Amino acid sequence: MRPTYDITHNILKLSTTISRQLGEASVSTLSKPSPVLRDENELKSVYASLKLDLCNIEIDDLRKLLRYQRASGNTDFMLHGYNALKTYRNIRSFEPSSKNSFLGAHKMFMGGIMDNPGRLRIKNVIHERGSVATHLSPPPHLVGFLMDELFGFLKKSNEIPIIKSCLFFYEMLTIEPFSEGNGRVSRFWFKVLLRCDFPVFEYIPLEHLIYNNHDLLIDALTKSGRIGKPTDFLEFMLTIIDTAIQDFFKQNEEIKTAEQRLAFFVSETAKEFSRKDYMVTFNQISTATASRDLKLGVEKGLLKKEGDKRKTIYKPEKQRVFVTQ
Repeated sequence: MRPTYDITHNILKLSTTISRQLGEASVSTLSKPSPVLRDENELKSVYASLKLDLCNIEIDDLRKLLRYQRASGNTDFMLHGYNALKTYRNIRSFEPSSKNSFLGAHKMFMGGIMDNPGRLRIKNVIHERGSVATHLSPPPHLVGFLMDELFGFLKKSNEIPIIKSCLFFYEMLTIEPFSEGNGRVSRFWFKVLLRCDFPVFEYIPLEHLIYNNHDLLIDALTKSGRIGKPTDFLEFMLTIIDTAIQDFFKQNEEIKTAEQRLAFFVSETAKEFSRKDYMVTFNQISTATASRDLKLGVEKGLLKKEGDKRKTIYKPEKQRVFVTQ
């Protein structure tokens, strides 16, 4: 199997832009965000992916699950959230070109939610709008064959990695190999594939942009299905990737000064912390810089200092408003 598509001006332009940005990312310290930013982007990815599957869960509940706190939402939805967070946290354990690994990801996502998670479907899948069928997935007896062909394409194709990942994503959305959970596992595997060649994608919330542009995604899928080529879908996904990379580096670049670091840290921290904790979040600054930041925070009334030397701890003064501009 080799999905065919038309090489348009937009595809060439976007591919070139993305390649340039990824080349810059490979030599930039911004390609590895702070733990706080990493967690927030992971939450955005999981939340958006679940919302795309009509899972009525709140991002605050996901945040509590991430921090091993008790969440107050619907128990069934909490299981969706717990499974998704667990799967994303284990992204490095999956083998991109392995069908069995892909099935394992589905099992992790859907365990306790459906019967036989990680097993290929044995019934037809029909999408309807009103009383009109809008998409009929391949019959069950062809699913195994199509999956083998698609993973064979991953292993053997010399296609540009970014393009190959998008084509896999399209084909998997078309095949719909499971009775439930196709969307979330396909989006996740799209990230697994991208991350394999470009590790920075582990931290980029592509799902967030897909969610915000869901109507355009449906249009691209519909047009591609109508003409039998994923050209429109490919252009759409390359646009998503291009925008997501730009947003990611802009997000990291926004936190450059002591004031910005302090404002961000206090907005995310409710408990006492040490200089070491501060440096875990901002892992690119020196010990001296961290000390100057914290001293400034105390002087501005943003932080309260207790103890001395190695036993020094800081507590956020939450009632204060810290102006950074």
